Amino acid sequence: MKNEIMGAEKLIQNLTPSIDKKCAEIKSERKDRILTRLFVIMCISAVIIPVLFVILGISLAIFVAPILFMCICVIVLLPAIINVNGGRKYEPTAKNA
Repeated sequence: MKNEIMGAEKLIQNLTPSIDKKCAEIKSERKDRILTRLFVIMCISAVIIPVLFVILGISLAIFVAPILFMCICVIVLLPAIINVNGGRKYEPTAKNA
């Protein structure tokens, strides 16, 4: 009985890396499928939204202006977003060195 338990534990220990590898592969495949679906949806909406605007008689400027504004904001604020410390450098003191 004790040998069977030791054998089972050894088997589990030997299979753990393979199980982890397979789980990582499954997660990667799932993520790829989600990203592929998102890409297709974005491509379809890039065609359908302007067509709907033309059919409904809505100006494309109403659609493009907020997107352009957000892009400009991101470009302008990007240095502040990237620099988490807000431009201050961390210098250790004697207390926390």
